[in-house]
Amino acid sequence: MKNNMFFRGSEHAHSKKLLWLSVMVATVLLAGCDKSPSQTTENRVTDTPTVTEPVRNESTATPTPTEKAETSPTPEPTKAPTNTPVPTNTPAPTNTPAPTNAPTVTPTPEPTPVPAVPAAPQEINLNLNTYTFLVNRDYLLPSDYEPSDLVICRIPYASTSSYSSRCMLRKDAAFALEDLVEDAKKDGIALVGISGYRSYTRQFEIYSTNYFTKGPAHTNFYSAPAGASEHQTGLAMDLSCAEVGYDLITRFESTPEGIWLKNNCWKYGYILRYTEGDEDITGYAYEPWHIRYVGVELAYYLTTNKMTLEEYYGTSITVPASKLSESCLVDNTNPIFIRIMEKYAAKKYITDENGNFIVSPVTGNYYTSLMVHDTDGSVVYYEDEDGLSQIAYCEPVFNLDGTLALDSNDKPIFKELVYNDDDTLYRYENGAPAFRDAVYDRDGFVAKNRKGEYLFTEIVRDYFGNFFTYEGKLLCTVPQRNTSLNVLFEGLYTPLFYTPKYDTDEASETFGSIITLEGGYPDYSSNESYYLINYYWEERVEEIKTNKSGNNGMEE
Repeated sequence: MKNNMFFRGSEHAHSKKLLWLSVMVATVLLAGCDKSPSQTTENRVTDTPTVTEPVRNESTATPTPTEKAETSPTPEPTKAPTNTPVPTNTPAPTNTPAPTNAPTVTPTPEPTPVPAVPAAPQEINLNLNTYTFLVNRDYLLPSDYEPSDLVICRIPYASTSSYSSRCMLRKDAAFALEDLVEDAKKDGIALVGISGYRSYTRQFEIYSTNYFTKGPAHTNFYSAPAGASEHQTGLAMDLSCAEVGYDLITRFESTPEGIWLKNNCWKYGYILRYTEGDEDITGYAYEPWHIRYVGVELAYYLTTNKMTLEEYYGTSITVPASKLSESCLVDNTNPIFIRIMEKYAAKKYITDENGNFIVSPVTGNYYTSLMVHDTDGSVVYYEDEDGLSQIAYCEPVFNLDGTLALDSNDKPIFKELVYNDDDTLYRYENGAPAFRDAVYDRDGFVAKNRKGEYLFTEIVRDYFGNFFTYEGKLLCTVPQRNTSLNVLFEGLYTPLFYTPKYDTDEASETFGSIITLEGGYPDYSSNESYYLINYYWEERVEEIKTNKSGNNGMEE
């Protein structure tokens, strides 16, 4: 029994050893079969990019060939299902780059198509709530118009002062210009703002000031009268650059800034409003610095068709600036106009018969005349042929050879004003003052008396001392001369003048009036020498004007 038990015990122990060895071998074999796939899978997941990481680089978004091989299942029938890579480790279909992210070769990207606008010509748009309405001298803005959506346009400005109304534009125009200037800066272009929004009153001041400081012709060509300025719309801005000293001059067009602006402003909804060669259409001179916001669609259409806003609406300015000449295009009775006129027009440049300013050979300065003031100190105004109010200036005296008459101090000699017997200023119906002409010596220069005083004519009066008019003007007396055409004097100081014939017949209804010839000129027939001397004098005047000695009485 013991042996039997021992044998059974040994057999049992041997069976247990065999079972243990079998388990060990199986474990080792199983472990060996499981190890390699597990490690390979673990390495592949680690090396694969994280799918949640945002990647904008097109080259990194493209799967590598290795990744493609790993994601493709390899048919291995002997591999257990558990050894297949888990789905989370397989790149999701969303990780496959979209076609738009794939690198493409496009040397020059096509511009974004711009929505088309109706072709020209269109009915003129006067709706102030739009961006495309027309403003010029024919289509004026109301004096009280001010856009309700004005904002500060935050771009660099030439002036270092704080933001003011000139830095304002309507909101969309301001944002578009900010983008324009910022994008230009990226291209190395430094554009700066000069002037944006202007009120009606401010434009009135600018026009009036230019009218008196730069002249009507220049002003009408370059400055808009109040109500006709695009700056009042809040849709226009003047730009410049350092190369031209931040001035608004034509040379801006040839600067890098001017070239860039011309080529690119339409992309931001702006146009060059006053283009070269279109002056008689727009009414203003070429301004490469002035841009107007009309929206991208219309800006693109006008730019590609090389068309002005007037042409788009099938119109052009009624009166070109070149035909306006001396016209004043604002209300010259406006207190602002009068204030500026009296401020800047205290002096007026004297011009020759050709309209050229006369320069002093002594000082090099332009000769000027002063405004005429009435006896109460007020400035004298008169109404010109166009019905416009003008300032009256002292009229300069010219020698008969056309040169400006000057005194010994290089100062111009002016005609003397005519005063009534009560010492008030004599004025014609249109408000203009009357002047007395100069008396000339035989050489055509202003004559002097023995005191060295310049001589002036008197005004012809009737028998009762009333002023006599001829062709609507006061008629000046004619000085008496001797046969050598020298002026005759009563004593040493007072020149002698011919007197006309008067009606002295007490029975006549015209008693005391001047007897006139046909045409209304006074009859001097009672002065036998008048016609003879006057005939010789007229010949002498023509001789002086023909020779035009131009020495102004000075030795050459």
